[in-house]
Amino acid sequence: MSIFRRRNADAIWQGVYRSFAEVPSAGAGFAGDVWAEHLSRQHEAARSGAWNDEFVHEHEALLLLICLIGRPLHIVDYGGGYGASYHYVRAMLPNVLMRYDVVEVPAVVAAAPRSGDELRFSTSFDDGVPDIVFVKSALQYVEDYRGTLASLFGLASRFVLLEKFSGVTSASYVSAQRNVEGSVFPYWFLSIDEITGIAKDARYDCVLHRRLARMYDQSEFPVELRMGQASTLLFARKSS
Repeated sequence: MSIFRRRNADAIWQGVYRSFAEVPSAGAGFAGDVWAEHLSRQHEAARSGAWNDEFVHEHEALLLLICLIGRPLHIVDYGGGYGASYHYVRAMLPNVLMRYDVVEVPAVVAAAPRSGDELRFSTSFDDGVPDIVFVKSALQYVEDYRGTLASLFGLASRFVLLEKFSGVTSASYVSAQRNVEGSVFPYWFLSIDEITGIAKDARYDCVLHRRLARMYDQSEFPVELRMGQASTLLFARKSS
């Protein structure tokens, strides 16, 4: 059974707010059993090969980057749950040598299943310069997204990949995500121009911006605030 509500399934978000504090949050959120159950099912699906087309599309750019680098590499997956993306990458590219670090909240790190030395879990960024920083559908849940993004760029990786990114052409704003059973989360819709500006200040260029296939229903929002489709944003570090 999915944790995501089936009734009015397309009405994922409600309301427009200026800050996390204004959102009428409820439930245990990412520290709760419901979210842990969701991560566990996602993890097992990835390990068993039971991924859908949407999951595959969300990892196309990551797989291409790994093939481009082509040597033993280090990936930091910010907000990577129990490591579902790692297991997908390992299934698709079984011969690639890599270190894969998942950075998550303490409750997720404590509960994550361990599966060898290659996949590591931490609540903070470890020493060393990764080759790829990968952020899939996570930055929108971070209250201080500017500071977090600056820290991610500060790792000085060759590439920073924001996947399934909730980007809008308007100014950034907060909404309430309401489709997770038992919880209401604050959720950022982030200005693409603002994010690319932060990247430029950190000496990164946006080398890829694409829209993913799924169209989200925000018909109750003003037209200028609607996301439509989530994005892939790939940033490459300037060489000089």
